[in-house]
Amino acid sequence: MEEKAGDILFDGNDFIYLENEKVEGEFHGTGCVFASVMASCLALDQDVRAAFIRAKEFVGNAIKSAVSLGAGMKILNI
Repeated sequence: MEEKAGDILFDGNDFIYLENEKVEGEFHGTGCVFASVMASCLALDQDVRAAFIRAKEFVGNAIKSAVSLGAGMKILNI
């Protein structure tokens, strides 16, 4: 897992595993944003697997375009 960032979902029947390339640095808010995207997708009547895939994609893109405001963690660009 040193070069990949993986997430696993169990939907009640099956496991789904998604991974992205790791981006160097520390990032603030990844878990909260991931959960918020999943909840939003579910509220829009997407199934849990589609919500999981969308959240992984969204957070990956937000990490890639994160901004530094100082010497601390980077802030996701959402």
